[in-house]
Amino acid sequence: MAYNVFISFRFSDGKKYKEALSGLFDRYVDTIDFSEDEDRSKMSEATIRQYLYRKLRRSSVTIVLLTPQAVN
Repeated sequence: MAYNVFISFRFSDGKKYKEALSGLFDRYVDTIDFSEDEDRSKMSEATIRQYLYRKLRRSSVTIVLLTPQAVN
């Protein structure tokens, strides 16, 4: 059974952590990375919410990365 993984992160300071974590998934054929690679910070919150909702609905695992800037 494959796992659809979505990594939630703040694009401005979490991208390097997301990429490192995604790199670990490359070793496993049963893991599909549903995470974002595009900066959507210029879009409205409603548009981002709608787009991410579709991704989250299809994912079986969600990982939330909390970076120092995201917490502050």
